[in-house]
Amino acid sequence: MNQLLTELQRLQLRLQRINRTGAFDQISPDIANTIARILLDALFDDQHPLSIELNDLEDLVHQPPEQNPTLENNSRLRRLDAFVAEQIYFVPQPGNADPSLRKYWPLQLLLSVAASSPENGKNLAEKLLIAPEKMKIAAANGAKASVSMWSKEQYFQCLEQAVATLESDASALPIQLDDRTLKLSTGKSFRLSQQSAKMLSMLIARLGQAVTYSSIMDEGIQHPVQAKKRLLQKCENHGVQLLIDNSPHAYCLRGVRIQTQIR
Repeated sequence: MNQLLTELQRLQLRLQRINRTGAFDQISPDIANTIARILLDALFDDQHPLSIELNDLEDLVHQPPEQNPTLENNSRLRRLDAFVAEQIYFVPQPGNADPSLRKYWPLQLLLSVAASSPENGKNLAEKLLIAPEKMKIAAANGAKASVSMWSKEQYFQCLEQAVATLESDASALPIQLDDRTLKLSTGKSFRLSQQSAKMLSMLIARLGQAVTYSSIMDEGIQHPVQAKKRLLQKCENHGVQLLIDNSPHAYCLRGVRIQTQIR
């Protein structure tokens, strides 16, 4: 069966196992190589959500420092001895209060890991139009202002969520929604309520992109917050974890985790 798993699925299973067992350690070179390889494929695909996000992030990187909101919202980054704009590529901020900056954190975390790849770091530098040595310095300084302050547990949990964004389309998800029946890759299935199925259908259709409250309400779901809570609870009861980012007045499905055991 393992031969049928894609490289991305094998990586996801590995990170799930690390988070499940608590065997946290430094990112190994092979994990960094794998992430860099898959990430580069995504970034060279003009239709991939991460490629589109990178274009937006590049605009942010090239803003003048005195007008850059990333600096305004990250005092650690401002205090770095040698700030260069490229450090913004490598400063994930999942806790940033500004949703316009917070939304980049999965991509920034992936870029941070990929920059350390012995095999593919140089290719990433070429994609970002940065000299390899300059990229290493920018990534190291970016880490000082972000991930170096995280616990290992937080780091690996966030990394698992970030890796889920590498999925380019709904066909890569370990679930399939058939009307109101949610089918799992394990062969199991269960029924959702009409509103839960409608909301999940919208999230899957815009995988990796924001689904606004207004668009949800246009589909007849008058209370998006309560509807999302019911959807999450129903799925969790059946061993399915929906990785959903919360932004003001919007939700974004980043990926899906199937739990092998339900307590």
